[in-house]
Amino acid sequence: MRQVAFVCPRCQRGLAETEDGMRCSVDTLVFRKTNGIPDFVLPERRPLIDRFLEAYRVIRECESWICSDRDAYERLPEADRTDPNRSVWRLRTRSFRLLLEDLQRRYTAKPLRILDAGAGNAWLSLQLSRLGHEPVAVDISTDIGDGLGAPIALYGDAIPFPLIRAEFDFLPFPAKSFDIVVFNASLHYAAHPEATVSDVHKLLRDGGSLYVIDSPEFASRDDGNAMISQLSADFVSKYSVRLPPYGRGFLLSSMSETVNDRYTVTRQNTSFGFRFRLGQTITRFRHGRPSASIPFLVLTKPQPEQRRTSM
Repeated sequence: MRQVAFVCPRCQRGLAETEDGMRCSVDTLVFRKTNGIPDFVLPERRPLIDRFLEAYRVIRECESWICSDRDAYERLPEADRTDPNRSVWRLRTRSFRLLLEDLQRRYTAKPLRILDAGAGNAWLSLQLSRLGHEPVAVDISTDIGDGLGAPIALYGDAIPFPLIRAEFDFLPFPAKSFDIVVFNASLHYAAHPEATVSDVHKLLRDGGSLYVIDSPEFASRDDGNAMISQLSADFVSKYSVRLPPYGRGFLLSSMSETVNDRYTVTRQNTSFGFRFRLGQTITRFRHGRPSASIPFLVLTKPQPEQRRTSM
């Protein structure tokens, strides 16, 4: 497993390894490990994240997302017929296949250095590592059932890829660290997805691509906010849990236009079959608003000669 280089997530300067952890001499911050995972969450962000994760864990447990079986974990995104979330995993499976097909078409060389941003339990990183790539799994959760702690609980020290605790907007990596960045059902957790996508540009090598997969998207901010309000009410009604705000919760279809000065954007409007379309129709009639679309977005950082040509 290749070593990962780190920088301070606040000032982007290099870090020095000490007995206490990795230290930034500029900001006098020390980054230690949480549950065995290097932790780069900034101190001022921890109270908000802790409140969010406390409620998030309850919801995920109630919805049976915890995966503690190694065989089941290794099959993801394929899920057993008895899995209560099999309909969601069916969508994840189709999106995963689209990702692999697009990677194979665009990038023939292996291994690719891939940032799995918002990795959850890191099932995508596991599958990518099995295909010969070099993923780095990043998430704010180190939960042993549903976060980055899951592969540690299942594999111990034999995990074939690094696990890093960090936020999207404060990533601890030097410029041009990755060939690929994947936001797999995760970019909508960013407070300002457009700014996050724009900032991640610096982490990509020239010609690299950013994939945005399985995030809900709306043309109207009002429709997106209506969905969030509905979900929040459902959480209170079903689980007696109020999820603290963390991230916008959806993307806007105008995002591609706001970042097209940095990327070449390819959009594929995914179709998940009759049941998915039926659900969209039901949402429109039941809630009086359009349902979210789930696009497959590829944002490619041009090579230097392409940028010069377009100027």
